[in-house]
Amino acid sequence: MHDDPTRMMPPEQPRPGGAGPGGAGPSGGGGGMSGAAKFGVGALLAIIAGLIVAVIVIGGSGDDETETTETPTATTVTQTAPPQTVTVTTPPDGGNGGGGVPGP
Repeated sequence: MHDDPTRMMPPEQPRPGGAGPGGAGPSGGGGGMSGAAKFGVGALLAIIAGLIVAVIVIGGSGDDETETTETPTATTVTQTAPPQTVTVTTPPDGGNGGGGVPGP
């Protein structure tokens, strides 16, 4: 077998942050997700959780819905007038009997 220079792998070098060539080592390593990727995953999880809560709230509100009706109340106001005094005067008995036509 001959050694083709295009097929040769470079020697493994340690990664920055103290991780060995096999990936993130016991020191935590410098690999992993970036800050933007972590924010995106967190935002996506928050949106999904919000939608689940909204579906639960909307679905549960139809079961124990109470109907409220308002009945109008009648208000009675009673007013009393002060007593009135009526004075009736009668002519003396010397008249002609009270008819509207004079006698003969």
